[in-house]
Amino acid sequence: MALVIAGVAASGVILMAITHTLFAVALLVVLISVTALEYERTTSQLRAAAVALLVLIIVGSLLVWLDVWLQCKKSEQDQPVMTALASNILPHILPPSWALYKTRPLARQLGTASIVKGNGNIVGNTIEGNDNKVIGWQNCPSGICAGGDINGSPSINNYDSPQRHLSPEFIKEVSSCISRVKGKVGIHAPMGNTEAFTYAQDWYKIFKDAHWDISPNFVGAYMETGRVTVGTTVTFNGTWDGAARYDHGSAGGILVDCAFAEIKNTVPSPYDNVHFTPSENAKPDEVAVTVGAEPRSN
Repeated sequence: MALVIAGVAASGVILMAITHTLFAVALLVVLISVTALEYERTTSQLRAAAVALLVLIIVGSLLVWLDVWLQCKKSEQDQPVMTALASNILPHILPPSWALYKTRPLARQLGTASIVKGNGNIVGNTIEGNDNKVIGWQNCPSGICAGGDINGSPSINNYDSPQRHLSPEFIKEVSSCISRVKGKVGIHAPMGNTEAFTYAQDWYKIFKDAHWDISPNFVGAYMETGRVTVGTTVTFNGTWDGAARYDHGSAGGILVDCAFAEIKNTVPSPYDNVHFTPSENAKPDEVAVTVGAEPRSN
């Protein structure tokens, strides 16, 4: 039985672990058999069985040693074969030698992170990457700086100045009040100022609805020279000696009284400064309305 097991193992049919197990089972069967025959056989027979058992143990041990020796020899014989296989396969797997020198190491490709702190030390440096932030510093030569937090996507809203308008109540009440007298008026706005021309149309409506003589019969234009005119000036006949003195029955005087009476109830325009200016050079029945630039835009 031992010879059969050894032959099968040597041929590679079963594993060596199974071979050792079968040897142990064979020895155990022999021991059980000898013990069972002890009660039925003579002394001479027991001696013969003991000798046979000893022979089997010796032969089995030799076979196990032979098996281990064969495994070692087989490993020594297979080693050159594996080395030859490795020498034939590895050169085809590895990249060519020039690729090892052309490929940069990964650490050099990624670089190292650094934190730059302080003031005035960014000039001449190159900043690369994504999501870089500049905190707490703005330089806006000839530009508009963003107020508040400048991280993310700040927006700068540069709104135009609001358009001036006389309130509808002011236009209606003043026009009705001055319509009891016939006067003359000239209305002018600065050339090229669309906002001022639009606002002057409201003054034009007051006198148009009151049937005054408007000369010219449209909003005239004047050219700015020197200091820019700001706000609206209404010039009428009168004098000034710490207080305005004028004829309350003249066309200019009635306009002033009606306008100031209505100003107590409603604001003519929240975005304008209206000045009523007496002048000795103005005629009693004549009034001049000069619209300048919006005060807030100056």
